[in-house]
Amino acid sequence: MKRKIVKLGEATLVISLPSKWAKKFNLKQGNELEVLERERDLIITTENEYNIKEKTIDISNLDTKLVNAYLISAYINGYDTIKLSFSKDEIKDLKSKKNLKLIPFIQDIVNKYLIGMEVIELKSSSCIIKDLSRINEGEFDNTIRRIFLMIISLSEDCLNNIKENKTEITTISHSKDNIKRFINYCLRILNKRNYKEPNKVFLYDHIIKELSFISSIYGYIAEENIKRKTKASNDFIEAFTETNNSFKLFYELFYKFSQEKALEIVSSRRKFFDIINEYQYENKKCDKFDLILSGRLTIIVLLILQLTETKMGMELVS
Repeated sequence: MKRKIVKLGEATLVISLPSKWAKKFNLKQGNELEVLERERDLIITTENEYNIKEKTIDISNLDTKLVNAYLISAYINGYDTIKLSFSKDEIKDLKSKKNLKLIPFIQDIVNKYLIGMEVIELKSSSCIIKDLSRINEGEFDNTIRRIFLMIISLSEDCLNNIKENKTEITTISHSKDNIKRFINYCLRILNKRNYKEPNKVFLYDHIIKELSFISSIYGYIAEENIKRKTKASNDFIEAFTETNNSFKLFYELFYKFSQEKALEIVSSRRKFFDIINEYQYENKKCDKFDLILSGRLTIIVLLILQLTETKMGMELVS
């Protein structure tokens, strides 16, 4: 959108604010705005809250997977009030082929994945979920650091389970759910534009979604490892250790970027593939689970390299 510059007095240049934007934030004469200069860019921000955003969704004919997806999507996209309408008190779960009680199912999603939201009203054919918290700008930085640390902890738990041949993964499942919860919250903050670097929002969005994918893969590895009958090979454990090391290097790079650290990540990637290639192509008795789970680790290693490239791009965005 373009705006013409108007001269006011001898030396003052003025442009008008977009009316939709001003109305959205309830701006009036006398309100203060923050003006930030970034080379050719002039960024104008307000501390005013968004007008309350509401979304109504009819979930009458949906299964558990779709209701879960709708709720999380509405949350991430910044809706403050989500109204659900339904015609039955049960919902079909296609995975188990069972009918579940609808309200407890909805409450479980809210508790697990929607930070700050609460079910505030229940009726026979509807319920209302509302945001009872207030997002502060500084929460984004704290939350994304917490996500990194939780994924590092998850990766170490997965590796220890494999080393010790454990089949109990309750802790890992809880960790994965908790990471998903904070991932959703981070994306919600970005979509409500409560972050101090608006010109980097799309890059942060990409990084957060890739972190979500990485945490999911670690969870899949833990679940699939339960099925193995034999112990993992030393080569696979070494490859897993190198994968975790690569992620820790990216965590360090994210908060203190340097070309040297980026080179360490590239070297770690090369070391990982040297281990995997030697094991897979020179060992004729490879365990099938080692092969399957090595494929999962390969995806994580490649995602870390993509994240490194994204972070390099962020350093170029002033």
